[in-house]
Amino acid sequence: MDETLRMIGQRRSDVIRRMGEPMAFVAPKHKLAAAVAQILKELEDAPVGEPSPVDLRASLFAQGALLRREPTKVAEPIGLGTSAFRAAAVAACVKDLTEFDGDAKRFLLQRLYADIPGERIVARMTAGLTPSSLAVAANGAMVARHLKRAHEVTIDLLGEARRVIRQAKLRGLLCTVTQTSRGVELAVSGPLAIFRRTTYYGRALAELVPFLAWCPRFAMTAHCASPSGAYRLRVESGDPLPPAPTKPHYDSKVERRFATDFAKATASWDLIREPEPVVAPSIGGPSRLVFPDFAAVARTDPSNRWLIEIVGFWTPGYLHSKLDGLRSLGAERRLLLCVDERLACDAEAVADFRSVIRYKGRVPVADVIRMMEA
Repeated sequence: MDETLRMIGQRRSDVIRRMGEPMAFVAPKHKLAAAVAQILKELEDAPVGEPSPVDLRASLFAQGALLRREPTKVAEPIGLGTSAFRAAAVAACVKDLTEFDGDAKRFLLQRLYADIPGERIVARMTAGLTPSSLAVAANGAMVARHLKRAHEVTIDLLGEARRVIRQAKLRGLLCTVTQTSRGVELAVSGPLAIFRRTTYYGRALAELVPFLAWCPRFAMTAHCASPSGAYRLRVESGDPLPPAPTKPHYDSKVERRFATDFAKATASWDLIREPEPVVAPSIGGPSRLVFPDFAAVARTDPSNRWLIEIVGFWTPGYLHSKLDGLRSLGAERRLLLCVDERLACDAEAVADFRSVIRYKGRVPVADVIRMMEA
């Protein structure tokens, strides 16, 4: 970071070139490269200013053409320590050179191609960047790079598994979920295990890593390949990685209103948000995990427990999969299904569910409590 601060005021291409040269300290090559890449992202460029580089080049080239055609019509050097060609061009574009102490040559060097990324002037480093935050960002970048070389990734999750699995599904990751004695295991195919769009898939897999911190405990093991051979990457909770995004309390406004109304309506039941997944038995195939939205537990009798699922946002495929998963729990499971009337879901689709409440905009909490207590 100190070496970068020395280059403030220089062109970005010069800063990049200096960062690629040997440093006055010893550091592992791949870790140094990750830190340098993060520093370059934190550099802010100076504003281009007026006149724009496009206008400046147009005037300069017009003056140059005029100089070649009719040299006598070009003004004599105007005492700026540069050629008549550059002096005339600057005089035609800018009347005040006080910002550059009257140095037209320096003005041209900094402004003529300032709209090209590599020619922009580095003004400052992002405020708040510290060595520790830089190290954390570099760690995240290195993990992302390794995951792009993975064949298979296994993630053990303890608590808050539903939210992480949802993020994996939203990113189109190929994964299977199984329950273990420690919690939930998420097996994800790596980029090298698929045949198309491996770059996009590897980026999506790397985006999942920050969300793992939502779980109280997690452990991720990736089996990777490189030109030098196969290796294994392991990341666990507590490792210095970029912070997780802000965790939403609820997936929708309907669920948030339901939880608020439920807490006000009764003191006899405790409402648990996103309880542990429930294993749905399957004949001739692997067991399926179902992630209910809520669990309502009677305070005086913990065995009196209901699972509550609110079906709001949907597509035909989503609704079909959701109902199949809930149906697989079996009739002996106390399940209360709340279905939005706007789904236009026919009665046959939910005919085999014993406890169904239809709502419109807001789940009727009184009906939910009445049905559980009955």
